[in-house]
Amino acid sequence: MDLFNDFFLLITLYHMMCFTAFVGEPSTRRYIGASLISVTNANVILNFGILIRLAMRPAWLDLRRWYYKDQIMLKKHLKRSKKYGTN
Repeated sequence: MDLFNDFFLLITLYHMMCFTAFVGEPSTRRYIGASLISVTNANVILNFGILIRLAMRPAWLDLRRWYYKDQIMLKKHLKRSKKYGTN
């Protein structure tokens, strides 16, 4: 994740360099500004996605554990009911 954020930082700094006198055309600066906004939004969205995934993982694992435990209990019950002929 650090390499990922460093990559976005490098791209952002390149955009910042293009806002100096290095680029003279105002229309070009406007396009670079739109590109900078897009890159920043992509970085924020991807970081939030990773953060949400990491936060939801324990809940997902607990849900899976509960489901499989319930399935094992159901199989035991069905096996017992077939053995004794009860429902």
